[in-house]
Amino acid sequence: MDPRPPPPPCRPVATFGDALGLAFELADRHPTGQFVALTDGRRRLARLVARLPGPGPDLTIDLMESRHQARLAGHLIEGRGGLLAISITACFAPFSAADLTVYGRLGSRLGRRGMALLDWIRTDGDLYQSAAWATDPPSAWPRDPPDERTASHGWP
Repeated sequence: MDPRPPPPPCRPVATFGDALGLAFELADRHPTGQFVALTDGRRRLARLVARLPGPGPDLTIDLMESRHQARLAGHLIEGRGGLLAISITACFAPFSAADLTVYGRLGSRLGRRGMALLDWIRTDGDLYQSAAWATDPPSAWPRDPPDERTASHGWP
């Protein structure tokens, strides 16, 4: 476990670059783990939830259960804020079709609760993939400046 403090609250997570920076920072601290970043209405980090290595289902899949969604909704203002899932793996593997289906269903379910699913980023600290870019590139991270939207999205 890294003795450095966790990323500060109120850190911006407004663009894909911000989200990827957070993912790489977490990968530097933890070689494997699953994280959920909750943002406020101004897309600043409000809370970071972690599940470090151990038995149990993938945290993103686990979020599909309504009891977890209700708890997350309690941390977000209805109709504002969002959720960013980050999976850090020891050996990079791109998202499977099943992973992307889970991502789509989670986005739909959270949307019905007034929450935005910002992205699910998978990384090993070097390579990365964004589920938002993989499933719907034109609408992924729409607030990004045009030059940032076209820079290095997806895995090499």
